[in-house]
Amino acid sequence: MSNAIAPSRFPGERNPTRAIALLLATVSTALHLGLAFHLAAVGAVDQYDVFFHADTQARLACVVDLVCDHRSSFSHPALDLFVNLPVRSLAWGASALGAFGADIEAARRGIALMLSPLAAGLQSALVFLLLIELGLSRLNSLLASTLASISLSALLFGSIPESFALSGVAITGGLLAAVRAQQETRWTFARWVALSVFAMGVTITNLASLLVLYAVGRRIAGDDAQRIARRTAGLALATLGITFVLASFTVAIYDMRPLNFQEGERYITKWSEGNDRLARFAQFPTALVNSVAGVPPDRAPNYQGQINDSRYKFRFTFDTTPGAFSGSRPLAWLLLMTSLLGGIVLARGDTQQRCAAAASLLILAGNALLHSFWGVGHFLYSQHWQPVFCLLLAGPLFLRGRARVAGAGLVAAITLAVAAQNWTVWRVILAHFSLPPVS
Repeated sequence: MSNAIAPSRFPGERNPTRAIALLLATVSTALHLGLAFHLAAVGAVDQYDVFFHADTQARLACVVDLVCDHRSSFSHPALDLFVNLPVRSLAWGASALGAFGADIEAARRGIALMLSPLAAGLQSALVFLLLIELGLSRLNSLLASTLASISLSALLFGSIPESFALSGVAITGGLLAAVRAQQETRWTFARWVALSVFAMGVTITNLASLLVLYAVGRRIAGDDAQRIARRTAGLALATLGITFVLASFTVAIYDMRPLNFQEGERYITKWSEGNDRLARFAQFPTALVNSVAGVPPDRAPNYQGQINDSRYKFRFTFDTTPGAFSGSRPLAWLLLMTSLLGGIVLARGDTQQRCAAAASLLILAGNALLHSFWGVGHFLYSQHWQPVFCLLLAGPLFLRGRARVAGAGLVAAITLAVAAQNWTVWRVILAHFSLPPVS
């Protein structure tokens, strides 16, 4: 196969496309920054588990004070190394220049709060570029990327200091790299290794999604099955080796649990015991829907909040809210039916579209199986599947002929409905927080 760079689908439109992507990233980042700093101001991120078991306090304490409290472990082998070094370096430079009142700790906290919003903004731009690469017009790509950006999972995890926004941007970047696989250069494999190491270092299970995307990309590039298997195995070995080295540095530098089989077994057992596998598997359609348009969450007792006498002694949960097939959730039904239609449309498209659909379905199936036995709830992990689910929701935009107008109308209606629904959800969430009293 030739290593020449394949021409872009839209060779004369790169500058306008990049300008729109940059604008979208800027707007998305600004939206998430506003939410992030508001949640910080009301103290919502300064304790454990409030947001569906998210460890926001631990992430802040690790980067600000280097008190990592054993919260990085087998599932996040190099997260602290990836986050702490750049954030603390930027904070040192910013405070030296007088930003954040020249307070180094305030600079660390402020920049740490910016990390997820910046990742969310980048993810919005990558979704737009992905849809352009798959053949949509700029207008339809903007519509679909708006839907992805205002999805509930993207809004929440793009606004709190956690690892999930980084996972979302890595998976979206893998999607874009896969559909661009024909534009191969001598550095293509190295870029895949870097992306896979980052994804796995953030969350270990991300490796499976990146390997699926790489294999699909090789199919788009024209490789046969034997070559795909050989090259994917090479990527897996390279990623595992480099991640292990980086994780060893992380263990040595930060307060992290050791990486060994005993720790891995303990970790898996802790977060899987007591889970009803069939019930959790049956809940996955609801998890898909909630990642885009949830309902106002219920509140459950927050064990960590109670034992630490934290300000907020509740945590949000979707475990007890109506499921996707409830008669009270017509939008949920619409989202599931639209994703099914979108998958069919993409599967009948060109090679890039068919492969993107196949990758999306494989990633969804892998997450459905994984979280049938592992984890707490489902929403906490939703950034691992929300990007590909949104790609399926964008599928009707790929309809041809007269049906294309109807498809665009359907996605536009869903986007408006999701915006209205998530506005309601956020009003309910924010109503439970208040500014601390002035002393």
